[in-house]
Amino acid sequence: QSPEALGTDVSHFALIELEFPKFRDGRGYSWARILRQRQNFAGEIRAVGDVLRDQWLFMSRCGVDAFEVRPGTRIEDFLSVAAPSFDRLRTRPKYAPSC
Repeated sequence: QSPEALGTDVSHFALIELEFPKFRDGRGYSWARILRQRQNFAGEIRAVGDVLRDQWLFMSRCGVDAFEVRPGTRIEDFLSVAAPSFDRLRTRPKYAPSC
């Protein structure tokens, strides 16, 4: 269900988890963007479910700032993708328009 259904109640939450049920389902990207830009949500947005390392940069560009990954995911894999990307993001607007 779209986060817009939360209305003004969104301000009462410190954390919202967005389910990514499978790789091809992009609703979570849109919902993160809606939460940040339309609803001014300042809390943590956590991606859960089928979260793959190739998606981490794109998720963070849309407003996701935490990830719950599958058991067995190595932190080294995350850092190999995230560290260079997060350095580049620091020089851009927080939520890039290409999302």
